[in-house]
Amino acid sequence: MIDGAGGIGFSELIKACAAGARVCIYGGTSGAMTGVTPQIIFYKQICIYGSTMGTGEEFLEMIRFIEKHTLIPIIDTTFDLQNGNNALQKMDSGQQFGKIVLSIN
Repeated sequence: MIDGAGGIGFSELIKACAAGARVCIYGGTSGAMTGVTPQIIFYKQICIYGSTMGTGEEFLEMIRFIEKHTLIPIIDTTFDLQNGNNALQKMDSGQQFGKIVLSIN
């Protein structure tokens, strides 16, 4: 998972992680990460990585790399926005392989 906000929502992100998840946080626009329960982190063996967002040139290098190697995310299922609850149930089941996408038509 990737988080760019931090704040009180970070604790919900940790709860949503599967066992062995990796979380990368690169920003803190929502402030301090309150309410995080350490037991969830170590019971699920979650790894949390902190990173800066990098420079503009590093961002361009990343875009060039993605284009050069034709990196395309794996999409498991696409749901219409009005079926968002079904998407959440699918994610909660942990049975997906790849992204769960909400389509806005």
